[in-house]
Amino acid sequence: DYHLSSTNNKHETGAAIQDAFITVDNSSSMSSRGNSFTTIHAMGPQVVDVIPPLADGSGMAVIPPLVDGSGSGGGRNSVTLAVASKSHGTKSSSLCKTDDEDSCCSDFSDLDNIVQSPKRKKIKQSSPPITITEDKKQQHRDRNREHARNTRIRKKAYLEKLTDTVDTLGREKEEKEREKRGRESQRLETTSTCMQVLMSFFALRSSYERRRDLWSLILDESCFYCVLPVTPYRSFLASEVQVSKCQRTIMGIDGIINDTASLHVLVDSLVDRAKHIDGKIKFSYTIVTDDTVMVDTQVMARFILSTNNAVEMGAKQELRKQGMLYCKFNSQHKIVGIELMFDVMSFMLQLKTATGTDAFDVVPNTVQTCQRPFQEPMVMTFAERPYTIVQVNRKWELMTGYSADDVCGKAGLQILQGDDTEQDKLYLLMESIRYKRPASSLLTNCTKQGQKFRQYIQMFPLSHDSKVTHYVGVTTFYSQHDDEQQTPLGNMSHK
Repeated sequence: DYHLSSTNNKHETGAAIQDAFITVDNSSSMSSRGNSFTTIHAMGPQVVDVIPPLADGSGMAVIPPLVDGSGSGGGRNSVTLAVASKSHGTKSSSLCKTDDEDSCCSDFSDLDNIVQSPKRKKIKQSSPPITITEDKKQQHRDRNREHARNTRIRKKAYLEKLTDTVDTLGREKEEKEREKRGRESQRLETTSTCMQVLMSFFALRSSYERRRDLWSLILDESCFYCVLPVTPYRSFLASEVQVSKCQRTIMGIDGIINDTASLHVLVDSLVDRAKHIDGKIKFSYTIVTDDTVMVDTQVMARFILSTNNAVEMGAKQELRKQGMLYCKFNSQHKIVGIELMFDVMSFMLQLKTATGTDAFDVVPNTVQTCQRPFQEPMVMTFAERPYTIVQVNRKWELMTGYSADDVCGKAGLQILQGDDTEQDKLYLLMESIRYKRPASSLLTNCTKQGQKFRQYIQMFPLSHDSKVTHYVGVTTFYSQHDDEQQTPLGNMSHK
């Protein structure tokens, strides 16, 4: 047992003891020579006795006996701490050995080290028992119930809001899907309608439909145009050509009907008139739908033009032209514009092979291009009534019996007509001339001597400054015959 005597301020001693987490109870006190003693038990909480300070200012704190019966200051497990307080706050300490000879003295700082050692276990401060009344318990229960009720209300409101949100999102999704299906259905319907209109365009073109009202059902009359490559093997107006782009632009419904007529004149020139004097070649268009691309009101697709009976009508081979098309439609699904692109030179080679000739003459489209020798009977007339003859060549004179002096500037082609001239065919021919279109026909006419002959004539318009001023007629086949027989005299196709 050790007794540590120290002179210290009363408040400093109390603070040091509190910092050491040692329980101090000042409930009891004893008066002995005016000294204040504090009893500290190092092994557990203990009641502290406060004794008045001694006369010399020193004090003694004695640890009471432990549970095993050892007394204060008399056992090996007890330590007596003498603490004295002075008004000046000075401090002195002395260590006195008591019962144990092996005990050692320690300065007051050793006590601080012991108290502040991190390895020392904190001693819990005892607290007085808390008494919970029934009212407080009821308040706690009510508060818990209120909290649970509010929580249920919040959860219910959250679930309702979440349900409304899910329903709203579901309706929006359904609406978007419905709109998407509607747009897809409308797109498919628009595509189908546009493809039908496009096929109708090619159907009218392949059948050489002359009725303008049928064309106006599928073409926009106000702004229709058609772009094609320059094709020297058939007739077209010189004003349509765009030299810089090597293409020509056809404007309006009348322009496309005229171009359709030119195409039919070309195809019919492949017929061998010696074998099929009144034959016609049929052709058709095919759109390759697998490669069709449509965006909004614009279509791009591949097309194929092919003849169906050219070999049957005496041609050496069938014609087949492949190309690309680009078509624009308006909101009423009428064609605003169409562009047809294909290989012109390749098709020209097919024409040469089909006719079996090496030479290929360019079809004239101006008066200047007619100032050259023709291998067939040729006649040039004005484009307006009475279609006065302007120029003929020697072969035409031999075929008809009329000289250039007899007809040039004096008469029209009606001088060749007789009682056997087919009026229906003549009407169709003259109707095309009135509309300034290319035309061809097989007619029965008479020579100057009154002898009947049949001729297959092609009529091409000649233009100057976008106006048709003349027509040139080229006879590609003719034969003389009487009432009992006909004798073919030649087949002079320039194709």
